Amino acid sequence: MLYLFACYHQLKMKQLFIIGSLLISLNSLAQFSLGPALYFGKSELKDDYATIRNSTYFTEARNSFVAGVFVEYQFNNWYSMQLDVLYDQINSEKFYLQNKYNPNSYRTNQSNKLTYLSLPLSMQFKYKKFQLNIGYQTSFLLTNSYESTVIDQAQNKTETKGNGKNIFTNLNVSLLVGISYEIFKNIHIEGRYTEGLTSLANNAAGYYSDERTNQFLVGLYYKISFKKKESKETNTEIQDK
Repeated sequence: MLYLFACYHQLKMKQLFIIGSLLISLNSLAQFSLGPALYFGKSELKDDYATIRNSTYFTEARNSFVAGVFVEYQFNNWYSMQLDVLYDQINSEKFYLQNKYNPNSYRTNQSNKLTYLSLPLSMQFKYKKFQLNIGYQTSFLLTNSYESTVIDQAQNKTETKGNGKNIFTNLNVSLLVGISYEIFKNIHIEGRYTEGLTSLANNAAGYYSDERTNQFLVGLYYKISFKKKESKETNTEIQDK
């Protein structure tokens, strides 16, 4: 029994030693960067509503705003991974016209303003001052406010506004692609595009449209790097050589 316990203890120690050695190796090869980020652009909620006979249905993009911070873990001079924590605003407006040949027919329009806590996780590939970002973004719905206008065939107008958070699901997953360029030391400009992979409609609440987010952003971020310092022994060896 004591022999088995000793073997188990020895195995555990070896596992801890291997994990510790791996972490130290990664830590010696990598460096951390962090900083603030600010983006502006256009966003849209696209859906699968089809035009039927003479009716028409379409959506239009509206201004979008994103701000937050990022943490980057650089493995070498060409590859790194980055996690962002962002306040993300998605704005969109949709229109419905019962008869596209008659501008006085029944028609509606609704604007939606969604806010998310977004967590993009991306791989980064660097070449000189350029950087390609590929990853995915997980977003958690914070609020959804809407304003709706309905005009009937008698031209009577009805306006409503409110909180429509139950219309959409709380989780949104998107594909992320971006490219950035270092315009000044530590200051980067980036173009970023996200495409929703999941339907936002809350089926449990009786909504069955296939609305997905689309967002194109341009912005700036400031990178603060924490580089590893070479030891005095290493510097002495280099000088001796």
